[in-house]
Amino acid sequence: MIRMRVTLVGGFPKYPNCSELIDELLAHGADVNAPDGGKLGLTPLVLFNEPALAELLIARHADVNAPAQGVRNTGLSPLRFARQLREAKARDDSQLVAVLTRNGARE
Repeated sequence: MIRMRVTLVGGFPKYPNCSELIDELLAHGADVNAPDGGKLGLTPLVLFNEPALAELLIARHADVNAPAQGVRNTGLSPLRFARQLREAKARDDSQLVAVLTRNGARE
């Protein structure tokens, strides 16, 4: 099974045709819910931090409630992670929060 290792290609969502690449990876067996290999253990849904890409991943069966599986964040939901970043003013994830909640995400 192919894992979507977003952290290995930092800035991945900024590349042209990113959605096509995601579709291609998923078509070849990539796990849309696979956590990254780092300490945070976050899924692509959180790592991409792009509302349009989140919509794409959700349409491809990304679990909006898949908890982080890393050493630091075990059990942290994508929604809670996005809200924590927004609260810390590290980045504005309000659009991502809206996409997640519209699709049934819970903390």
